[in-house]
Amino acid sequence: MYRELRCTACNKLLGKGSGTVEIKCCRCKTVNRFN
Repeated sequence: MYRELRCTACNKLLGKGSGTVEIKCCRCKTVNRFN
């Protein structure tokens, strides 16, 4: 099941997916890690 991956600082939607991923937010430059 896919879930929304949102920035923890500004709540911008970064993508939808599953698994482990690390994404840098283009809006606020925060590095987000999801498991």
